[in-house]
Amino acid sequence: EGHSLWVEVITSSEAESSNGFDRRFDSTGDPPNWEGVAVLCRHPDDGALLMVLQADPGESPTWAVPGGAIEPGETPEQAAVREAKEETGLEVQLLRRSLKVRGVYDTGEKTFSYHIYYFEAAAVSGTLSPDDPDGTIHEAVWMAGARLCDLQYSHEDQRQVLLRYVEAPC
Repeated sequence: EGHSLWVEVITSSEAESSNGFDRRFDSTGDPPNWEGVAVLCRHPDDGALLMVLQADPGESPTWAVPGGAIEPGETPEQAAVREAKEETGLEVQLLRRSLKVRGVYDTGEKTFSYHIYYFEAAAVSGTLSPDDPDGTIHEAVWMAGARLCDLQYSHEDQRQVLLRYVEAPC
């Protein structure tokens, strides 16, 4: 099982002032090996966060916000809207860039650098009904902030980001 060797979280204002949302390079000046997106979508009535339960075949399910890899030819914004629709069934409107996470991940077989662009979004239509072409999403739910403390997350860096973003009482 893999783990992050190094993680840096950059807020939107920090990233824009330092050109940190530039997709071309990581902190070493080299392009990242993997780029992805994550969607932070809160329910308008109670502030619950949109979460997905996911697992590859043979793995135990873990929680994450909707997101995934940026496909060739896509912008991060296009990837965020597509991933939200595929993983939750909801159409979202992006409100703003929120955070950028960059780091180094060790799979046990190889090490690679990554960038994940977080976007705040609002659900505008649809119903919770995942239609993930990868078949890894088992469920999409609105999760109350207090429940975020006890979840098993897909990646520890996302847990840290979420607890800070929603100010969970953990």
